[in-house]
Amino acid sequence: MQPTRCVRIYTHVSDWRGDRSADPRPGFRINDRRGGCRIDGSSPAWRAVLKRATQLAASVLANPKRFAAFATLPWQDPEAAATELERTVKQLGMVGTLLGGRPGRTFLDDPHYEPVLATLNELKVPIYLHPGFSLPQVREPYYGGLDREVGARLSMFGWGWHSESATQVIRIILTGTFERYPDLHVISGHWGEMVPFYLQRMDDTIPQEATRLSRSITETYKSHMFIQRDKEQIAHGNAEALLGL
Repeated sequence: MQPTRCVRIYTHVSDWRGDRSADPRPGFRINDRRGGCRIDGSSPAWRAVLKRATQLAASVLANPKRFAAFATLPWQDPEAAATELERTVKQLGMVGTLLGGRPGRTFLDDPHYEPVLATLNELKVPIYLHPGFSLPQVREPYYGGLDREVGARLSMFGWGWHSESATQVIRIILTGTFERYPDLHVISGHWGEMVPFYLQRMDDTIPQEATRLSRSITETYKSHMFIQRDKEQIAHGNAEALLGL
């Protein structure tokens, strides 16, 4: 992600001055879901992001009934990311962090990111896992050879984003991350990113005898995952029934 995009993550709410007369829509929300700056935590660009985070927090505090904020973290530097998470939660009142896609070339279960997971667990705030782009090595064989626009749409919001995010969630469960961090919670967008529909199948095919975890995949999922629900029922109510929503 380019540094300028990292800065823009923090523009929308902080540029809004709380003038309700400029907001004609009831229940209006500003929702910029891009997250996860892939820049070094010591770079000048990151200092600009820090400044914008403070501005965002001021706008949220001025309108606490209308807004809340997720922190943007420098995932390439997990120690700096953990420090920024603690600062934004304790000093700025943010409610967690949002990650768009993978934090790097690997998924969040990589031990490299343990400092951030440990801090999330300690602070008892969630991480929102929003989908992101798959690696080029994945995109070409999976989504190449199609009409250019069709392939692009399939690789992103049609299928690929959600498959990528689902894989990340499942890996977090199977690596025992939630057992090491019992107060870690994850928000999963788009009706759970496919995972709810496969919980029973994964329990059957990857039982505790194989995972050596203290709980089944479904039990872990229900204890640690929050699902973002859209206006309509999840696949005609199937996921609601599966998860008891």
